[in-house]
Amino acid sequence: MFGGAERSISYVSGMRQLGRPILAASTKVAPPVILADPDYGGDAPYTPVRETANLPDYIRKWRRDALPRTHAEASIRTAGLVVSPRFLHIAGQAFFDNVPDQMGGMVEDTIEPMLIGGIALADANRPHGVSDGILSPLEIAGMDLRDTELVFISACSTAQGVTLTHEGLYGIRRALEIAGSGAQILALWDIDRTATMEFVNDFYARWLGQKLSVEQAFFEAQKHIRQFKPAWNDPFY
Repeated sequence: MFGGAERSISYVSGMRQLGRPILAASTKVAPPVILADPDYGGDAPYTPVRETANLPDYIRKWRRDALPRTHAEASIRTAGLVVSPRFLHIAGQAFFDNVPDQMGGMVEDTIEPMLIGGIALADANRPHGVSDGILSPLEIAGMDLRDTELVFISACSTAQGVTLTHEGLYGIRRALEIAGSGAQILALWDIDRTATMEFVNDFYARWLGQKLSVEQAFFEAQKHIRQFKPAWNDPFY
């Protein structure tokens, strides 16, 4: 069996996180927010992710107070206005600009690690004014996600980052921790859209419907995916 199939694995961004307790989420939080099916303003370079169009309706089966933000509303401005939702889901496209690991500690002097990669939101294909439609790790770090139990980003390569000497991994995951989110579900590489939506739907049915913990719902959704379709019984998924 491959990693995660039989055992639960927890990741840390750096040595400072070892031994840090996972705090329970506050009961005084805002309704969940869902950013999905953003209007990119064209078909290139970012193509519409139509598979996510029905995601808000599905999540709202379990949480009627969830706030859907789609098309033009799935924007950087909307993300910036989010304040401590119970959970935040962002569905769309993302990217990571790789840099050589050999740069080691010099990365700090030559590259801003929190500007490498990002999430494409509304108008990413038609940038205007000060907004390029790309939500960078630096902008994510400036969000207010205190008391947010979970941030789920169903987009490619969102778990990648740049390793800085003695500091660990910098990228979207580190940015979410700085913003205050309790847990994160991200993707380490390019993802299959159909498999992803099956996983997302099953996860929320277990977490919100069956009231499992985030960790257990994730583990059970993984098992579901591997059993749902033979081709998906692979470490890639």
